[in-house]
Amino acid sequence: MGVWLLVIGMLLIYGDCSASDDDSLERAKLYMEACAKQELFASVPPLNFTCENKTAGGYYADIDTGCHIFHLCAPSNLQTLTDHPFCCHPELVFDQRFLVCDRPENVDCPVSYRYYSDQFDGPVKVQQREEQQAKNRARQSRGSDTETNASDDGEDKTSSSDESTQSNEHWGENPGKAVTLPPAFRQR
Repeated sequence: MGVWLLVIGMLLIYGDCSASDDDSLERAKLYMEACAKQELFASVPPLNFTCENKTAGGYYADIDTGCHIFHLCAPSNLQTLTDHPFCCHPELVFDQRFLVCDRPENVDCPVSYRYYSDQFDGPVKVQQREEQQAKNRARQSRGSDTETNASDDGEDKTSSSDESTQSNEHWGENPGKAVTLPPAFRQR
């Protein structure tokens, strides 16, 4: 298992990551074939995914591969984040909301990016946000006036900023961004 991670890591570091959208599907197919065999070959082109502007320790669905591949962005000794790609079972895709591999019909892969930060919020905050979004959708479908929605949006921003302040204390000053590692992690 460690060998294929090394191979894909080398591909990501030394490979040419510029490719058209038409190539993305072909790359995804090659990765799926390699993942199905649980091995990656040097002929497989690199993924477009990057850990740039991601949070250390985060798991991220690779939308370009139809979420069949997901990535762990882990701190490296070079003050950067290292991409560690993983494959779901060939019949499953990565569900960004729950951080598990699930059946494709249960996962809305194209919108996975919306849930990238949820893994750092905790289940209570995620549930509160989903409940608030459901309330907002219900209000909009009833045709509530704009003043009510504007005042509710103002309240949400206040509570959201308070929560993000608490989150900032725990995760550093740049939540959702690449973090600067403490001296203990830096290369000597």
